[in-house]
Amino acid sequence: MIPTNAFSDVAGDTCRRTNFTPRLMRFATLIALVVLVPRGSGQSWPCLTCPESQPPDSVTASTNRFDLDANGTTDFEIVNRQETTYYADLSGWLPRTSTTITLVPNGGCQILVSDVSDLFAGDVPILARGDEIGVASSGRHWGAEGRVLVNRVEPTFLFGPLAPVWNGAPGRFYLGINLGNPEAPIYGWLCFTRDRGMTPINWGYSREPSAPVIAGDPGTAPEFKLKMGLTEFGHLPWLSWEPGFGGVIVEEGVLESGVVWDEVENPSDPEYRVPNLILDGSAPPGEVRLFRLRLGP
Repeated sequence: MIPTNAFSDVAGDTCRRTNFTPRLMRFATLIALVVLVPRGSGQSWPCLTCPESQPPDSVTASTNRFDLDANGTTDFEIVNRQETTYYADLSGWLPRTSTTITLVPNGGCQILVSDVSDLFAGDVPILARGDEIGVASSGRHWGAEGRVLVNRVEPTFLFGPLAPVWNGAPGRFYLGINLGNPEAPIYGWLCFTRDRGMTPINWGYSREPSAPVIAGDPGTAPEFKLKMGLTEFGHLPWLSWEPGFGGVIVEEGVLESGVVWDEVENPSDPEYRVPNLILDGSAPPGEVRLFRLRLGP
């Protein structure tokens, strides 16, 4: 006869074995995984952020030079400097690009500067069209050192007085400049827009030392030189000008006893963001057409 308590002992032992089986399987799986990766085999996971795998930093720079009064010397430079560094991420080394655009005076020229620098707007005041530029008012002075116009660190940081232009803000942004020296200043202005970015779309300056100027005054713009040529295929006349200002007005007239000037429309570029114009070439034989150019309002 089998004791009745023997059934309970067998059943309990079976139950304990059943509960232990999943843990035993997990332990066996762990051992299998360890065994499948042999030690000392020379194989290892690639190190994505080890110093030896870091790409080298890079720096590039370009300089745009401006002879504003066409006297053969550079008055200002706009320097575009880009630096790329790398930082470690879970996916590896990722690039971080910073762009610094600086306005640099040359040969004694100066920039109108604020006495106090703003954390985001910098220390170059943005002027409005119609502002007078002359002797520095309270809180401002004339400086001969280069000034940062834009400081951009991808992807989020953007500082500087021309940050709105970088972001594509509409309107015109004026800076005060001096082309002379502290004893005989030649006051002037630079105009920036989103169409030209960090290249001035136009500028102007006084013709008399120490005389103030008005920002955006068309009468202070330099004299234009017009050039005539033919398009690439030689079918239509092509008009261009120097300096290559945008925001100009082109007028034409027929040489007769009295010339009547009419404004030339440019449907493909109404604001003349590009300094050229393709003419229609429809003048009758023997007719003499004149062209003149002036800075727009």
